[in-house]
Amino acid sequence: MSDLTNTFGGITPLMTAALEGDTDMARTLIQAGANVDARDGWGHSALMLALEEGHTDIAQLLIQAGASHFFMGLGDKTALHWAAFGSAEVVLDLIQAGADVNVYDSEGETPLMYAAQVGNTDVVRLLIQAGANVNDENDNEMTALMIAEDLGFTDTVQAINNYIRSLLASQAINTVIPRHRARQRDRMALGELELSWGRVPDGRLPSIPLEEGPPLR
Repeated sequence: MSDLTNTFGGITPLMTAALEGDTDMARTLIQAGANVDARDGWGHSALMLALEEGHTDIAQLLIQAGASHFFMGLGDKTALHWAAFGSAEVVLDLIQAGADVNVYDSEGETPLMYAAQVGNTDVVRLLIQAGANVNDENDNEMTALMIAEDLGFTDTVQAINNYIRSLLASQAINTVIPRHRARQRDRMALGELELSWGRVPDGRLPSIPLEEGPPLR
């Protein structure tokens, strides 16, 4: 058992396997009883390290083994923040495990904003369907929509706007939606939908089960 918990600079063997993408070693260590929630000197767990390095298989092994998704590492980033850069399947696993889709890092950024930063449209859709707040602004007063638009991720911008339009229609919300920030107008053509979708009346889109959301294209 000591070999499972011995650390080098706070890094356990399981963390090393997560960093290096050694799925077989990670599986062996987990099956032998390694502590899946041990954390290094920066507060990172093996799950967070696997996600930072893009090792999806190991991340899923750790989630299945009950690894915590609540920890915050450097910059107050959680496992879901890191997952938002990559696999929609892992994001869904974390959501189903109870991860907070509206958690903030130290700069006020949510997982939805992380997904928007890289144009990860599938993950954007998942997070919104799971209740992510599209109105949240980071410390620079940027929403996920604004981030995606500024970076030129047209598909992501269109997905967010289409989702808002679908929800407004499905919920029969009769209200005037304030214009999005004026500086964004005319930068992109999105059919008849200009970049004018702003805040819904209560500041948050309704949370709906993943399987019941309106179709997104």
